Amino acid sequence: MSTIEHTAVKESTKRQSEHGFAVDYAPFHSRPYVDAAALAKLFKPETILGSIMASHNYIGDRQSIVEKVEKLSDKPTITFHVDAVQAIGKIPFSD
Repeated sequence: MSTIEHTAVKESTKRQSEHGFAVDYAPFHSRPYVDAAALAKLFKPETILGSIMASHNYIGDRQSIVEKVEKLSDKPTITFHVDAVQAIGKIPFSD
C-alpha cells in the first residue's frame, strides 16, 4: 500500500494492523506516483495483499496499475487490490 491511499483503505489497513497484520507503505515521488520497484521491494514471502489507488482522489494523478501488477507476476499468492472509484469515467477500462 502507498502512503497516499484514500482514508477508507488506510483505515482498513490500520484495523488489520491492530489485529496482528504487518502493514508496509510504499513511498511516492514528488507527484503522488508510487514507484513500482519500491512497491515490489515491500513484498515478502508472507505478503497476502497489495493495494493501490488508480487515480488520486484529490489531485487526480494516475498510477500505472499494469506496471505494478507486472511486479507480482512471480508472486501468485498475493492478491492485488486497486481502488479505482475515482478513476471511473476518467480512465478507459476494458474487461
